[in-house]
Amino acid sequence: MRDFKNINSKRNKVGIIIAKCSNVKELFGIRIENFEKDNWICNWAFKIKEDVAKREGYDKTKVSGSFLISSEYPGCPYCGNNNYVYCCCGKVSCHNSNDEIFTCPWCGSSGPLSGPVTEMYIGNDR
Repeated sequence: MRDFKNINSKRNKVGIIIAKCSNVKELFGIRIENFEKDNWICNWAFKIKEDVAKREGYDKTKVSGSFLISSEYPGCPYCGNNNYVYCCCGKVSCHNSNDEIFTCPWCGSSGPLSGPVTEMYIGNDR
């Protein structure tokens, strides 16, 4: 993993991705930060209630680029999974990187993982 400790968030755009734990099916937020033109880094995760996520509009803005995970990323706040999957349903979930097959907790689709994530919907982090 690349070291992203020296990112200055006062100059970078920051956003929140809404995700669901693939084990307990609870919502959480993933904080991402734009550190270069079209490069985003996941660097924090936190539990969030559904009504708060809706009120904050954390799924309103589409961003494109590459999405990386910082060595400081704590993983899912419910189960500790340190990776994520962007499903064909357009939703994000945590994922155990040792598992080759994924079942989406949002839509129930299941299958092997393939390809990098190139776009996601985010909301602003205030």
